Amino acid sequence: MRINGHDRPREAHLMAVIKDYNNRRRHENELNAFVDRGLDTEARFGTFKEFQRTIEILLKTGTFVAYRTRMNLLISQYMLL
Repeated sequence: MRINGHDRPREAHLMAVIKDYNNRRRHENELNAFVDRGLDTEARFGTFKEFQRTIEILLKTGTFVAYRTRMNLLISQYMLL
């Protein structure tokens, strides 16, 4: 059973547009693949006390997302040392 009963588009212009879109998407994905989202995590906090206060607040929150965020911050701080 065919899901799409229509033939593939055969027009050269449409195929060129699709190919250009795919190439731009691939290029965009390749550029974003090397972005380090954890870069300068310690710079987001003004002082070490502010960092500790944030960690304590995340611990008191008690949600899984807060625990995960807390662990990410602690690991990134540990890796810097």
